[in-house]
Amino acid sequence: MEKLYRGEKVTSWAELAAFTGRAAAEMIVGEDRQRAYVLCHDQLHINYDDGVEFQLRQEQAILCPQTVDFLYGEFVRSPRYVRGSRPGLEATVAEATAGCRTEREKVLALMRLCRDLYQKNTGDWSEYVYGGTEEELLEKGEQLCECLGRLMVALCEVMGVTGRILMHDIGGHITSEILVEGRWAYIDPRAGLYCFGADGEFVSAWEIWQRPEILREQSDEVKADISERWTWEERVETCERKYFHPLEVNGFENYSLADAERYSYVQKTQQQATADGLFVISDEYAAASNRVFGLPG
Repeated sequence: MEKLYRGEKVTSWAELAAFTGRAAAEMIVGEDRQRAYVLCHDQLHINYDDGVEFQLRQEQAILCPQTVDFLYGEFVRSPRYVRGSRPGLEATVAEATAGCRTEREKVLALMRLCRDLYQKNTGDWSEYVYGGTEEELLEKGEQLCECLGRLMVALCEVMGVTGRILMHDIGGHITSEILVEGRWAYIDPRAGLYCFGADGEFVSAWEIWQRPEILREQSDEVKADISERWTWEERVETCERKYFHPLEVNGFENYSLADAERYSYVQKTQQQATADGLFVISDEYAAASNRVFGLPG
């Protein structure tokens, strides 16, 4: 995998800069991979203007052999949430985790909350509104992965648990990675997907990427958490064909509610996004992604 990226081993924030944001395309080997990566960046801009989702995408650091040690080391940020600053989120976390005894149970309870939010949204898709604060995401019944990844990380931070947003840049999906009981856990809050290793502990995105067969080794209890919108088999196949394919480009984004003042939570309507060319660039992005993975259009 190291030959799929340029550059030397990263040991400092200054060196990580080359692997961060849109400019990181230069560190990716392969024109099709570079193009898909850039289209992912540009699509989020059209989708959210200069809102938080696009701001975070600009701060994303790609995960690869050159950066993995730094991203699982100095890059990690502890929760900085200020108790009492977002009482609505605190109430949501308290209600969702009531009766949970362990940190694992609480994190999975928050995942299920995010997973099922779409059930609140019964409106017409043409009237959909993108983005918003975490409170607005909860109220409207968020169903898009980019916002659910952020919401999952935010709710975990309210609970005092470390997390970060994970983006599958070429495959076009956003999830999360949460530090649970001392182990990094890959958690997809939209699909309800996570994995345990042979030792019964959570496994990280990096571990799955190195050994994607882990996805096929899960218990019926884990599989039962998958969203009703898919089957476990469908989501695993997507992970194998895209999100954990060797040619995928994955990246982490740190996010904290303590930094809310420096982000924009502007919302954008489906009509506005369409007028700005969202579906035109989406088609280009999908075509580029399919070329990378060798998938039919």
